[in-house]
Amino acid sequence: MQPLGIIVFSSIMGTVGFQVFLEAVRQLLGPNHTHHLESLAWLVSLMLGVIVIKFVLWLYCRHNQSEIVRIYAEDHRNDVLTNSIGLAGAQRPTA
Repeated sequence: MQPLGIIVFSSIMGTVGFQVFLEAVRQLLGPNHTHHLESLAWLVSLMLGVIVIKFVLWLYCRHNQSEIVRIYAEDHRNDVLTNSIGLAGAQRPTA
């Protein structure tokens, strides 16, 4: 049952990720290009908080003896990297 659940969940996540990608391309290349993070300092603060928490969890989990906990450490590291890149890409460039 577990492999079936993994296949179903990954298919759903892949579909959602593809839909987000299509919407991003449509907004970037469309005539009504808008930037939605111009006045949302609270959202940027929340993302920074998540990045810091995930970084601390990575530091805590990376030297554990359990293989499962080390896999969680890799996941936390990947979350830090992808969230940092996403946050950097979402920032409005200053002129």
